[in-house]
Amino acid sequence: METHTRNHARLLAVISLSGFLTGFDYTALTIAIPKLGQEFQSTYSITSWVLLAYALIFASFAMPAGNLIRIFGGRKLLMAGFLIYAVSSVCCTLAPGILSLALFRALQAIGGVILFVSGPALVRLHMGEDARGLGYGIAALAPTIGIFSGPALGALILSELSWRWIFVVNLPVCLVGISIVALMSPLRASNVGKKQFDIPGSLMLLSGLGLLVFALNRGTELGWASHYILIAFAISAINLVVFAVWELRSARAAFELRLLKVAVFRNGAFAIFLYLFLYGGLSFSFPIFLNQIKDVDIATVGWIMSVQPMTILATTFGVGTIAAVLSSGWRAGIGVALIVASMALALQDHRATGLWLVSLVLFALGLAQTLFLPAMLERSLEPIKQERAAQATGVLTTLRTMGQLFGVVVFETILSSRVGADNTQVTPTHGDHLSFLSLFWLAMLVALLAGVCVLAQNVGRPKSLSPEL
Repeated sequence: METHTRNHARLLAVISLSGFLTGFDYTALTIAIPKLGQEFQSTYSITSWVLLAYALIFASFAMPAGNLIRIFGGRKLLMAGFLIYAVSSVCCTLAPGILSLALFRALQAIGGVILFVSGPALVRLHMGEDARGLGYGIAALAPTIGIFSGPALGALILSELSWRWIFVVNLPVCLVGISIVALMSPLRASNVGKKQFDIPGSLMLLSGLGLLVFALNRGTELGWASHYILIAFAISAINLVVFAVWELRSARAAFELRLLKVAVFRNGAFAIFLYLFLYGGLSFSFPIFLNQIKDVDIATVGWIMSVQPMTILATTFGVGTIAAVLSSGWRAGIGVALIVASMALALQDHRATGLWLVSLVLFALGLAQTLFLPAMLERSLEPIKQERAAQATGVLTTLRTMGQLFGVVVFETILSSRVGADNTQVTPTHGDHLSFLSLFWLAMLVALLAGVCVLAQNVGRPKSLSPEL
């Protein structure tokens, strides 16, 4: 019993480390984009591929990575994930140019997706029902703390050191993670329904998303009527349709799109997508808003941005208590209401408004995060049969990452349309304050749509997968 308890504690520790690590590196470079563009003399849209390459690989390989847990077991996969992450971080630190940095970030995402997908799936496979609430909470909140600590810690690092140190700090975290995994007892692989790694599906999704992101990212610079942009949109649409048909008909498909037939899971998945779209866009936009529009120095940006992750951290330990009082549906609904309220506050901002308003908005967003995401993961995964937990987690992770990916792309596209494609940073002259207010309106609309999904999820009783699935 003691050994079992220790293994659970180590598993939660590893989930915390891996979740924070992957979340941190997703956003840590957002504040460094202007400096990267200046150092490597690249345009703003090209430099943003340092962020987009990471997200593209993440989105394309999340579901196949979930299937790998069933084949190799959690312990081996966690070890591989930490090792790949450590090696790629060293490569990023030594990158000589913007294209090589984007390439190494893609490699880093391979290790990251392995670590990220493993968390919720291993909670579902190896923890009892009484401990799953805490497990899901940690699996949901650890990467979120990392996501919103990224810009803050990145700003602090940039104020004193080079951007390369953002990757150096990954190494001790990886070493601690490797050490804990080495002490863990083996986490069994599932013998139920093993499948081959779905390479065709992964490549079709990667190419479809990649061309779509390219078209959105470069449309402002090349022109939306450009042959390059129109062809990219067309081929992307064809790839994504073929991908969906392949996954629904192929016997070896690892992308279990049939899971979306379960209404509770489907509505939860769409709500999570919209939620991460909102947060991806805001995590990209807020540091720029503070630095370039509110004229806040880089170190102060870091402290202000830390309000949100600190709020999440401070309220994480109360998740279990709140869950005992409020159902997952109520928690998710209150979370959505807080997001809408925070955007209503953000819309009251003017150039002369003090930084207290932004800090209050970030506090409300952090509290919303604590309530919303653990509740949605719990509600969405519980109807899923245990042997399908890894694939279900892969679907949710893919949609989470796609939400973040398209949130960054759409928010960046809106800003680029205002500042001009050849700029490497937004300025009060080129990026009017009203541009950011339009982003806040967009965020509020997305939050309301997520609220509709939450309401739909709570209509009727949860239904488990039918036996043939």
